[in-house]
Amino acid sequence: MYWSDVKKAIRGRFRQGATPAVQQWPAAERAQWLELAIAAGVAEIQGQTEELSRIRDRAVMFVAFIGASVAFLVGAGLGIKPKPWGFFVVAVVGSVGLLLLALFLCLVVSARRSFRNVIRSRAMVRMMDGELKDGHGHTLQSLEQARRHLASVTIVKMSAANETALESVRNWYNALLWTGLVTLVAWSSLIWAFAS
Repeated sequence: MYWSDVKKAIRGRFRQGATPAVQQWPAAERAQWLELAIAAGVAEIQGQTEELSRIRDRAVMFVAFIGASVAFLVGAGLGIKPKPWGFFVVAVVGSVGLLLLALFLCLVVSARRSFRNVIRSRAMVRMMDGELKDGHGHTLQSLEQARRHLASVTIVKMSAANETALESVRNWYNALLWTGLVTLVAWSSLIWAFAS
């Protein structure tokens, strides 16, 4: 036996020892792990739903505050006599701000329709009947495969779609806040500049 053969044998043993054998979990542990994965995915989707609900509630309250403030300022601004051309420029900016505010509020409130937070029972029945396939085109043969598909495909897709919808809602909400601030400043400056 040559030294090169010994080195090859040692390297082969190290390589065999370095790659761990794939162990199969017992069925009960796999089922528990899948239940944990499903529960974690459902909790993530519930968190996204709650975030959407909080954003919508804050947007409605903010627009109500801006609307009440601007109504007071418009009432005070209508009594200004005489009205120079600068008054009308600022009034137009404030009015456009109110229109944009209403548009952004509609976008934030209507985002619920594109949100996926429920797994429809019809889809689950179709999966059980073999009409729906997994990602590789195979029918699901057991409850464990269905749970695995639910945890690794369905909930992941739902969460990703919701995150995309939430990102645009966050952007619309930020635009709503800035528009409301600009509108309030425009109407306040109108009163401050032309009321004296």
